[in-house]
Amino acid sequence: MECPKCGNIISNQECKACFFCGASLVAERENLNAKPKNRPPNNTNPKKESTNNTEAIQNSPNLINYAGFKLRASALILDSLILSALLYGLAIIMATVFPDMVSETSEAFIFSENFENGVVTIIAIVFIAGYFIIFPASAMQGTPGKIAHGIIITDEMGNRISIGRSFFRYISEFASGAVFFIGYFLALVTPRKQALHDLIAGTYVIKRTKEEKHFKVELTNRY
Repeated sequence: MECPKCGNIISNQECKACFFCGASLVAERENLNAKPKNRPPNNTNPKKESTNNTEAIQNSPNLINYAGFKLRASALILDSLILSALLYGLAIIMATVFPDMVSETSEAFIFSENFENGVVTIIAIVFIAGYFIIFPASAMQGTPGKIAHGIIITDEMGNRISIGRSFFRYISEFASGAVFFIGYFLALVTPRKQALHDLIAGTYVIKRTKEEKHFKVELTNRY
């Protein structure tokens, strides 16, 4: 079935509206049922269709269910708790293997001021960076905190982002938090609820829904 407005090919015959432009497909479904099954092949240029689809998505912010600031903040809090537990476990392991790294007078795992302290700090930094870089670029498309909240990180076509883009997005988060975290609060006012680092990296945080899954299936079948 073809959308009468944007020309997108919809494989799901039960769709009532085009996911790309929002046009109603009710009349098109009725016409499809009335027409013979045989139809001429679609000779439209796929590259041109891809460009049109991208423009349709970018020009229709209300078609995709973007994750709001509160949901993203809640996911970040959960990620912080998960990371704290993981780092605490790492500190226990390091303290067991290298007991001199931990101050004997501290109730918490506060590393003593020596050479090993710098090594552990580097390990912790790499661990945290890897958490926020690898998970969004994986098949999960988001950190455990985001997945628990049903949200994922995508590019402009709804696809999984590359490890390079995920790294760039993570580095850009320092810009978001540079001045009173104002970059994060941009998600409250931008049309697609993007924070500053999303705008810089060209990423979107959306809710994982049936429409989002159907959207990705459509692109996979066509390209």
